[in-house]
Parts: sequence; C-alpha cells; structure tokens
Amino acid sequence: MEFVQDFFNFISNYLGFGIFEMFRDFGIWIITKIMVAYFETKIFLLNVSYTIAQSVIQTLQVSEKIAAAFSHIDSKYVNMAYFLRIPECLNILLSAYMMRIALRFIPFA
Repeated sequence: MEFVQDFFNFISNYLGFGIFEMFRDFGIWIITKIMVAYFETKIFLLNVSYTIAQSVIQTLQVSEKIAAAFSHIDSKYVNMAYFLRIPECLNILLSAYMMRIALRFIPFA
C-alpha cells in the first residue's frame, strides 16, 4: 500500500514541479541555441562584408591614390604625416566606410 502512495506522491510532485522545470530547462536550451546561432551568423556576415570591403578597396586602388596624393606634398609635411600615421588612418577609415556600405547590402547584419 505504501508503494501506491509513493507512486501517487511522485506523480503529484512531477505534475507540480517537474513539468515546470522540464519546460524551463527546455526554454533555456532553445534560447541558448538561438543566441549562439545568431552571433555565429553575425560573425560570418562581418567576415563576408570585410572581404567585400577589402576587394572594393583593392579594386579602386585607394592605397596607391593616397600615396600619389602624398607625393605632391612637400617632403617636410609628408614626413610629419607619416610620423602621425595619417596614410594608415585614411586606409582604416576608408576600409571601415566600405565595410559599412557592404553591411547595408547584407540582410540581418
């Protein structure tokens, strides 16, 4: 008789608390998987947009045009600009701008 009472107590506890914990754990698992997939997709799309931006910059020959523009400036100012790394700064800014444009063409990025 005690076995039957233990069985019904187990069923009562499961229906009262076990189902809630099972659905809670399942919801946490699903949300975790969705968030991981979301961030992996974001990282993949950032890599794609970076590749697109770099190919656009190489196609437009931006670095060569910056170097050509600096060749027309007085050497004293060019040395100061290279000391302050202004050409590298311009390359980084143009790369970021091209990446921003590429990100606009990719949905959900």
